[in-house]
Amino acid sequence: MDVLELIDQLEEIIENSASIPISGKTLVNKEDLLDMLKEIRLSLPDDLKQAQWITEEKQKILIEAQRQAETIIKETDLRLKKEIERHDITVEANKRAAEIINNAQKNAKEIRLGAKEYAENLLDELEKGLDDNGQLMAQKLQQDTNSMLATIQKDVYDLLDTVEGQVDERITEIRGNIKELRKING
Repeated sequence: MDVLELIDQLEEIIENSASIPISGKTLVNKEDLLDMLKEIRLSLPDDLKQAQWITEEKQKILIEAQRQAETIIKETDLRLKKEIERHDITVEANKRAAEIINNAQKNAKEIRLGAKEYAENLLDELEKGLDDNGQLMAQKLQQDTNSMLATIQKDVYDLLDTVEGQVDERITEIRGNIKELRKING
């Protein structure tokens, strides 16, 4: 039985249930409704389950991006401290900062494009298999997907801004240290 038939049956149960006078409320059999909802849940297309998976993956991607950003920052700090000892740090810090930003931007773009392409393919398949009522669900899924993609994009850009700011802070700190070293070396 498909989802729309189950929803029709659910409506029929509600419409044919006894009414409580004056209150406008209806008495329904809780077990019948719960059984019907279980059937609906089991009948949902796999594409909707995949859309839920996309939402879960978004959170995993953001956590992984944050972890990578923290690792990159730690590695950059260690490398910059070593370079201070060699007095060649300014050129290397600028080069490393540009690499980090470029890599983060490339990764963000790849993630964004991959998620968008996957979502579009998923929606195309879903639209082909659904009737008019199903297309309303697909439109809602498209809106949710677009909203999710916008959130991912914003989160990635925020992460890039944070990494870039931290790299800039480190460069400023390093330049200050170089100035101090030059003063000490006279």
